[in-house]
Amino acid sequence: MPRAHTAAAAWIVHQHWLTEPGVPAGKRNAGVDRSRVALKFFERYEARWDLLLKPADQAPVLLPSELREIALEERVGLPPEHPWHQEMPDAW
Repeated sequence: MPRAHTAAAAWIVHQHWLTEPGVPAGKRNAGVDRSRVALKFFERYEARWDLLLKPADQAPVLLPSELREIALEERVGLPPEHPWHQEMPDAW
């Protein structure tokens, strides 16, 4: 699984959890280094050994589309140094 995909999933899930509407400010304050991403978000990568033969930037994004939708929310996004920060892939 390409590193950019793993990093995106960890950031999106964590930022969503951290800024979830309805949770009082200050109740959730763990850093992204403590992020927990459910296995279900990575299921489509299982047994995709063919991805090892492609350049990482050409590998299809197999993350669930719900993560893309969450990432597009202003409160979540992606970190500035992430390759998808300026332009997120369309096909998820």
